[in-house]
Amino acid sequence: MCAVDGHVFHFNTTNISADHNTRNWPMKIGVNDASVFTGFCAFHDQSIFRPIENEPFECTGEQLLLYAYRALCREIYTREFEFEMIKAPALALKARVGDDLTSNIEETIELNNLTSAELLNIKDSYDQLISSKLFNKLDHLVLACPKPPDIFGTAFIAPHKNFQYNQIQDTKTLLPVSWIAMTMLPSKNGGGMFII
Repeated sequence: MCAVDGHVFHFNTTNISADHNTRNWPMKIGVNDASVFTGFCAFHDQSIFRPIENEPFECTGEQLLLYAYRALCREIYTREFEFEMIKAPALALKARVGDDLTSNIEETIELNNLTSAELLNIKDSYDQLISSKLFNKLDHLVLACPKPPDIFGTAFIAPHKNFQYNQIQDTKTLLPVSWIAMTMLPSKNGGGMFII
């Protein structure tokens, strides 16, 4: 992925445009904003993520765990921040138009709250692994590329289907689900994707 005139394309999950054809399109943003995640203060961001920010990627257990941890923290932060932005207006709309048109709002709020609690429990276990320096406790798959990938990104997701499009879990359940961290990034020898 190359910056053009100091900009890259970014998917904005908070875009609430009424145009269904374009609201999920990527938008141009400045390169300095592309990887900004404000979930940590500068001191903790630097101290926690030094092995992935200031050292070359060598596919160590510590680096893989830290990339997964960053994806997890970003998911928690984004989920809670974005959901808080829409929760009050959604409940106000429900009060105005009634249950018939907005029957799933409270169910969605409950599901989000349960998912956030589940993610916070996972974060607690990651915190323990990091503080105990138990870096090789997570299963992972690393796919190396001979050149940098065209897309860089990270996500912490609960997949619904596998690569053969077979359902592997019900992600709309109130029960805990299985989560994975995915990251695509450049390295000194090209780049790659890893799944943890």
